[in-house]
Amino acid sequence: WNYDGEWSVDDGVISVQDSDNGGTLKEGHDWENYFFSFEFRIVNRWAGWIIRAAKQDHFAMLQFGHNEVNPHIRYPEPLPGGGLWSKQSIPHSALLREWNRAITEVKEDAIKVWINGTLVWSDPQWLSELPTGTVGFRCVNNEHAKFRNISVVAFRL
Repeated sequence: WNYDGEWSVDDGVISVQDSDNGGTLKEGHDWENYFFSFEFRIVNRWAGWIIRAAKQDHFAMLQFGHNEVNPHIRYPEPLPGGGLWSKQSIPHSALLREWNRAITEVKEDAIKVWINGTLVWSDPQWLSELPTGTVGFRCVNNEHAKFRNISVVAFRL
C-alpha cells in the first residue's frame, strides 16, 4: 500500500483515519475491469473506498454512510469555480450492521455497488473519464473506518 495519514493493521484489519490523500495498492494502475470486495465497519461517520486511481490526485471514491452513499471524483486541477471534487449524494436503505460486505464492480464506464447483497447504486457512465486504475481506502477529518477480507478480481471482457 501507498498511503498517508493514520493507517494501522491489527490481525488482518486495516484501520484508516486522517488520510486526506487516501491510500492505494502499489499495483493495478492499469486495471480496467474488476470486482473490489471487502468487509467494512464504520467507526465514525463514513467509510471511504477508492477505485480507478491511476494517480494519487485523480480517482473515483465512494463515501458510505448510514443512509447515503456519496460518489466523488477527485480531479488533479481545480474545477471551474474552485474545488477538486465532483460530488453527489444518493440515499440508500441498506441495513448496516457491525461489519458489512461491499462489492464494487468496475466495468468499462459503469459502476455497480452492493452492500450486504443489496444493489445500492449503479451508473452506466460514471467512470468514463477514468479508464484505468487501482483501488484503496480514504477517511478524512473525524471519519474512521476499518476494512478486512479485501479482494480484487480483475477480468477481461
